[in-house]
Amino acid sequence: MCAKAHLAVTLMTAGKLLGEEQKDLGIYRAVGFDAGRLRCSFALRFAITALCGSVLGTLLGAVFTDLLTAVLMRMEGISDFSSHPGLLTILFPGIVVTLLSALFAWLAAGKIRRLSLTVLVSE
Repeated sequence: MCAKAHLAVTLMTAGKLLGEEQKDLGIYRAVGFDAGRLRCSFALRFAITALCGSVLGTLLGAVFTDLLTAVLMRMEGISDFSSHPGLLTILFPGIVVTLLSALFAWLAAGKIRRLSLTVLVSE
């Protein structure tokens, strides 16, 4: 279910960005940029943003998760709580989010292939 929500959010955001950048993309296409390269650069922007958010979220989670969970467990009578997750357990969510963001943005950027150069004369 989480991947579906991520897909929906990425498609909505990518659609809005593609609409706003339509003229710029038309200029790039007129100059000779390949649609595949434009799609990859669009997906790369999403991946970089997701990677930055994942790094920040992972760092904040590493610092505060044990502290906050220990406080909640003390309220329930468990006096000593400490988790020791492995490196893969810590990094896996960020890797998945980054890869899904790039994939979904690349799929949404499929509209770039159908972009007509007439967009340049429309404005």
